[in-house]
Amino acid sequence: MGEQVRQGDVFFYPIEKLPEGAVFEKGRRIVAEGEATGHHHKLVEVDTESRAEIYSLGEQLFAKVQGDVIVSHQEHPALAVDEGLYQIRIEREYTPEEVRRVLD
Repeated sequence: MGEQVRQGDVFFYPIEKLPEGAVFEKGRRIVAEGEATGHHHKLVEVDTESRAEIYSLGEQLFAKVQGDVIVSHQEHPALAVDEGLYQIRIEREYTPEEVRRVLD
């Protein structure tokens, strides 16, 4: 099982298995898009032996990582994501008006 990874407002939490009904998002690499800047958090396979798969279940996202994979962002250092299964969570913040996603 991989280790928890955090890049800005995006967290990769290790999980034991993908939830029942999770759907493979073929070709998807972006796991979060910034609403204010247009920047994004993206899984990048470092070599041809690596694999990063994104799955969704409703609004929840999950990742299956094999080999050398990093999460990249235009304003944060790239971080290695260990092999394993992850739930991808976006940090939320409280304002007097609402609870909302942190704007990147």
